[in-house]
Amino acid sequence: MKLPHLVPALVAVTLAGCLLAAFDFHARTVEDGYVHALAGDTFHQKSLGNAIQKATLRQPDLLPVYGSSEVLDWRFHAVNGFTQGCEMSCLCSRGGS
Repeated sequence: MKLPHLVPALVAVTLAGCLLAAFDFHARTVEDGYVHALAGDTFHQKSLGNAIQKATLRQPDLLPVYGSSEVLDWRFHAVNGFTQGCEMSCLCSRGGS
């Protein structure tokens, strides 16, 4: 029994997997390149999407802070003494709970 369509199907699936892995690597590289620039800003997508949150957690010198609008108003006065060498990234939004 010959199965001539199996080899091209295997090649196509392997090629698709390699393309997905390359896209994932490129996306992570771009995220890691911009996460420090986005750390100080507060915008709504930062608390909704998980790409920026995961990129923040991959960085050893970024401290993610989760919370609601009280954290934004607090401005991290008490925490600044404990974050020697770390930049804080506020992953919160107004009206969030």
